[in-house]
Amino acid sequence: MHLSIKLLSGEILDYTPRGSRGNRCKIATHAPRIQSLVLTHLSLSPETHFVKLITEEEVKEMEQIYYSHSVFQKSEYYENGLEILAFVESFEAQKESFFMSSEELLNRASTMYASLGEKERSLTENDVYESEEFSSLYPVYTVKHELEEAIWQISRVLGIPLRIGTCSPQENTVRILAEEPSTFILYYTRSIESCETFLKKYKPSEE
Repeated sequence: MHLSIKLLSGEILDYTPRGSRGNRCKIATHAPRIQSLVLTHLSLSPETHFVKLITEEEVKEMEQIYYSHSVFQKSEYYENGLEILAFVESFEAQKESFFMSSEELLNRASTMYASLGEKERSLTENDVYESEEFSSLYPVYTVKHELEEAIWQISRVLGIPLRIGTCSPQENTVRILAEEPSTFILYYTRSIESCETFLKKYKPSEE
């Protein structure tokens, strides 16, 4: 069995899983070994840098995160002959990039939310389902709800306490790195872009 590890430089590292059976090997066993191989090859320390491993199939699945409203389920195995992309980053750079991207997303979401009329911002689920104008109110409520959720979650990781819409009060005051930083940023980027597309065609009511 053989795996190819592709670095951002284009360089390919060969990896032969030891102890594998058949034409696949367990990711849980071999991913740490591959990450160690990459860091050693680049003369980097695991104390300051980490390696993110991702396959082409996972890249495609990540593109669907927003539309499926869930985080994709990773395979448990690497298949023989697979090419794995290896992204190397320092822990410090990851934090700086994550918080910078989060701040940009929060500004975009907050601006869009503020552009809604008072009527749209005060819409509740009951208002929508009990209204004779359900078909026209539902997409507006959906966008309003998604923006509130985005603002709440992004404010949470940035340590910005707030109250918004029907969300529970967000009281965190310390910046925290999301468990899956890249997935977090991708999800809310997709969500905010979707809201942006809708609002370009929608005219809020007069306050």
